[in-house]
Amino acid sequence: MKKVLALIMALALVLTAASTVFAGFEEFDEEPSSYLWLVADSYATPSIAFKVPASTFKEGEVTVTAKVYFGEDVVATGEDGSGLAYVNVYSYSDEEQYNNFDYLIGFKDFAASNENVIIKHDDAEDEEVSPLGKWIDYEATFNPFEQTYGGFKGDAAIPAMLTMGIGFWNAKGTIKVANMSVRQNNEIVWAIDFSAGFDLANEDDVAKAIAIGGMTVDNEEVNWGVELPENEIEGGTNIAEGCPCEIVGGNNEGDPTVVGGNDTYCTGLTDGIASPDKEYSSKWFGFLSNNGGARDNAVTETIEGVATKIGKAIIDLGETKSFNKVRVHCWAAGV
Repeated sequence: MKKVLALIMALALVLTAASTVFAGFEEFDEEPSSYLWLVADSYATPSIAFKVPASTFKEGEVTVTAKVYFGEDVVATGEDGSGLAYVNVYSYSDEEQYNNFDYLIGFKDFAASNENVIIKHDDAEDEEVSPLGKWIDYEATFNPFEQTYGGFKGDAAIPAMLTMGIGFWNAKGTIKVANMSVRQNNEIVWAIDFSAGFDLANEDDVAKAIAIGGMTVDNEEVNWGVELPENEIEGGTNIAEGCPCEIVGGNNEGDPTVVGGNDTYCTGLTDGIASPDKEYSSKWFGFLSNNGGARDNAVTETIEGVATKIGKAIIDLGETKSFNKVRVHCWAAGV
């Protein structure tokens, strides 16, 4: 598998937002290097919601954000002309009752394809524009503990979970979402940026993926997928690029050029290139577990009490270096 070890230097400035304002927008010209995308047509309307357990936030206001692209192809399909693509936040009184509106406390489509946005300019007047065809940062602030809806009939309920949802209602087209977060008291308490993908089947993170036309684990990239960086990590320095590395264990211990499987399934682990495609090519480095065969370069280690075959290599950075993130780009061939 290809592994890219990189030093990412980032400074996050968190600004206090007015608690009574529901919307804030900022336009970005450059496309993010990684994002989740969904495509809806007349037959398929994929949607997904991510869990934010109530244990991550306290009673009071929260601020939700998302960097979103609504494609120029987004159109309403409702008989009355209504419909939209959205990113929203839902508040539930019972974590196990997602999509049961008796337990829904409140919700907000804080990013919507059918609502114009105000773009603020430093050297010109504010501009009201369509959100279609633009990458825009959206923000909304609300108190989930003061919302009432569904079966509560005017009585506020204690939220057990928020969900950050992405999808379509009576609409078709394209949505791209680069990141989402929940912030409280100027502290990010939950976030996802899709730079490492995500596990659709992980019930700890995903409240529900609606599989109308393709949002399923074994039907990937039909109506949805995750775009990942191809060759480089913007805003940082790959401190492992060009550094020597060696295989640890297996029949080819120490040799960083001998790999398992197909002869083309080989390259350097530290060349700084990450393949965007799941296919045998010289952009990937391979580890093979083959019961001790000539090309076997995997080792056995005990992980949580289970004997497991793993690929293991040492990358020599040459000297002590500081870094704050390790990125791994990997593919289990045939999976």
